[in-house]
Amino acid sequence: MIEIPAGTQPRTERVAIVLAELMALTATTKERRAGHLIPVPSRYWRSLIGSRYKDTLREALDRGYIEVNDRYSVGRFSKSYRLAQKYRHPKTVPYLCDNSRRCSRIRITDHDHVGRALVAQFSSVRLPGNPGGWDGYCASQIRRGAYYAVRCQYGRFHSSFTGLKREVRSTLTTVDGEPLVEIDVKNCQPLIVGILAARQHSAHRRHPHTPHTHPLYHMWRIQRRSDLPGLVRARPALRTPAAA
Repeated sequence: MIEIPAGTQPRTERVAIVLAELMALTATTKERRAGHLIPVPSRYWRSLIGSRYKDTLREALDRGYIEVNDRYSVGRFSKSYRLAQKYRHPKTVPYLCDNSRRCSRIRITDHDHVGRALVAQFSSVRLPGNPGGWDGYCASQIRRGAYYAVRCQYGRFHSSFTGLKREVRSTLTTVDGEPLVEIDVKNCQPLIVGILAARQHSAHRRHPHTPHTHPLYHMWRIQRRSDLPGLVRARPALRTPAAA
């Protein structure tokens, strides 16, 4: 069974899956809840609803359930979608799905070991209280064990938990009632690269550096101070890992 926006009456299971998917994607960020378009590559739709995904999307569009921005550039950005404003709300109705594989809400591939490790911890977390709105939608999925998880095209990990507001996430506990701690690692990738490079040099005993003396660390320091007047921003020539 899946949850689709209240007020919709899809004629086919594939359209229902599209609506459920867009609803889950909408819940992941406050911008999407406000109506920002969601980029979804064609291969994603193909894996979800099959080779005739274009017909399914056209049907959902013709019935006024979704809105589409048809602009795309191969290898750069995908077409983007959103629920029509009339249906972009957290109220849902159940839809009985015949194909259990298509109705699975975990979109993490087998080779994504980090993503799989995170998904494995979902059942160890509890959400007390009764939040409303979109947080209530996510809370309902969490309590029923109908977890959602996906990587966006930028590599970020989105789930039923990341879609919660910060004040709601702060109430999450373990199954034993122990409080959880949220750690923000935003914008620390250059420092992590510097530390790893320093450890690698030290391990091979070639020009040993500590994290605070490694050249990559100083690049990061200059980059972070680039807002100072007259200081030219230095960009490291090293490609940093994508944010999770």
